[in-house]
Amino acid sequence: MLHILGIDVGSVAVSAVLMTSRQQIVKTDYRLHYGAIRETIIDILKDINLKILGGVATTSSTPDIIRNAFKYDNQLALIMAVKKYCPEARTILNV
Repeated sequence: MLHILGIDVGSVAVSAVLMTSRQQIVKTDYRLHYGAIRETIIDILKDINLKILGGVATTSSTPDIIRNAFKYDNQLALIMAVKKYCPEARTILNV
C-alpha cells in the first residue's frame, strides 16, 4: 500500500505527516527549521522509506523546493484535518 506524505512549512518549523491511502496516520514529525528549511525537509525525508510514497502534498506556504507535489491552501488543509480528526470541534484557533 502506497502512502502519502504531507508537509507544511511554517515560520519556525516544518510539520510532516505520513498517511496511508485510507487516511490513517502512520507517523508525524515536527521540527524547528531555524531558517534552514531545505535541510530540515531533507532530514525528515531521511527518516521515511521513500519507496512506500505514492505522493506528496504540501501547503501553500511550503516553498517550491519539493517538485511534483500537490499544493493545498493552508486554511483549507487545517479545516479538513479538524473535521476528520476532531469532528466535535466547533472553533479553530490558528496562531
